[in-house]
Amino acid sequence: FLGSVDVVIGQTTEARRELAQQITQNALLAVAVVGLIMSGLAVLAVQSALRPLARIERDFADRSSKDLTPVNVDVPQEISSLVQALNGFIARLDRQLIVMQTLIADASHQLRTPVAALRAQAELAAEEPDPERQLQIVGKIHERSKNLSRLTDQLLNHALVIHRADAVDLEPLDLRTIATEAVAQFDQTMSVSRSAIRLDLPEAPVMCKGDALSLIEACKNLINNAVTHGTTPITVFVQAENGKARLGARDKGPGIPEDMWPDAAHRFKKNAGVSSKSAGLGLAIVNAVALAHGGRMRFSRSSETMFEVYLELPQTEAVE
Repeated sequence: FLGSVDVVIGQTTEARRELAQQITQNALLAVAVVGLIMSGLAVLAVQSALRPLARIERDFADRSSKDLTPVNVDVPQEISSLVQALNGFIARLDRQLIVMQTLIADASHQLRTPVAALRAQAELAAEEPDPERQLQIVGKIHERSKNLSRLTDQLLNHALVIHRADAVDLEPLDLRTIATEAVAQFDQTMSVSRSAIRLDLPEAPVMCKGDALSLIEACKNLINNAVTHGTTPITVFVQAENGKARLGARDKGPGIPEDMWPDAAHRFKKNAGVSSKSAGLGLAIVNAVALAHGGRMRFSRSSETMFEVYLELPQTEAVE
């Protein structure tokens, strides 16, 4: 049989509705199953991601209040930066605690003897019937009071410059301004005249990033060290050479013997200038400031009668 055949299929609207409902239910069921699976995987992923944080939490919870060691917990690379930031913060807290403990220990050790001596001499002066002898004792009390005042200032300044190393942001500074301000602030009535301290400054700015207060304090200690142990005239100088900025003091004396240079930067060392009139803290303050600025303290003897102590710091470009 040849020819065309027309096939007509009919479906009721009720059957069509039931088919549509069945397709919808099957699709919703599939979506629900997939959603539950994805939710479970998400929970597992979150728990896995937070597990290192729980280890860090346990590490801190198990510590004593005195434990400021770095966090040493295995963590994925994604949160390693968090651990590094925590360790940096812990290190800053540790340094501040050390500063406080050092100040307390130094004050307890270094101030007890001169305060006791002052008290004993004051009692002698009060009981001394001879006016001339009493005046001599008062003179000793005055001299010890000046030494005690200087020691107290140095102890506080040493703690201050170490504290500021973490607490103050470094700013662009011209070392010529620092040198000029340090000379202006220095108490030149202590042992030398104003003409005994000179300035040797270049015409161009010598820039570095620093804390002005700490650098001025370091420069004043360099001047005081030259006044105490050197020979006038004293020259406060600023130099720039090979990307390094220098701020220092030069005097005409022989200076510190070279074999004593390693100890000169440490607190209360005999080779740092400790004596009955000095605690040897001046160069320790200078060294602390140099280290806080990414530099170092240096000594130089250009001749038998020319000695220099200076901070050598990274030089920066002048700000337009």
